[in-house]
Amino acid sequence: MNFKVKIIIVLVAVILSFLLFNLMTSTNSVELMTVGKKAGFEIIANYLARTTAPLPHLM
Repeated sequence: MNFKVKIIIVLVAVILSFLLFNLMTSTNSVELMTVGKKAGFEIIANYLARTTAPLPHLM
């Protein structure tokens, strides 16, 4: 095989793998990730709301 054929094969493989990966990650999985991220933020916010900062001492 000459060099041009090798380059074409690599480009086709990269394009196909990119397209197949995008088909594999559907919108449902993207929604799951965003829901998980929001839940994580909620957990952090709830924790911070429970802990109170110590009041400064009056002199």
